[in-house]
Amino acid sequence: MSQIVPLIRSSFNGGEWTPALWQRYDNANYHSANKTMLNFIPHPQGGASNRPGTMFVQETKDSTKQSRLVKFQFSVVQGYILEFGDLYIRVYMNGGIIVTAPNTPLVITTTYALADIPGLKFEQS
Repeated sequence: MSQIVPLIRSSFNGGEWTPALWQRYDNANYHSANKTMLNFIPHPQGGASNRPGTMFVQETKDSTKQSRLVKFQFSVVQGYILEFGDLYIRVYMNGGIIVTAPNTPLVITTTYALADIPGLKFEQS
């Protein structure tokens, strides 16, 4: 009778491999590689950590329509999340939405219709 013996992996620093490499047991990194590493961050020293989670901040302006979140890094210490929706952009920073008056979110009017949002391309310089 055969038994299944679990393989103990003490290092995951071989990275996540494509299907073309799954059978390459002759590769030196074979025993430290992963077929799939979902929701983990491998460490160069070995081991892995859970990836940071997400947090509900606020509902979109109109949850009946699709919107898109885009990361914008202004500087090393200043980062934003931009919510692109039907003809608007809203700005998030430090875990909250930017407001102009008490409990009134900053809304920037744009010319981007709902159909344009998936095709938007971004470049930061």
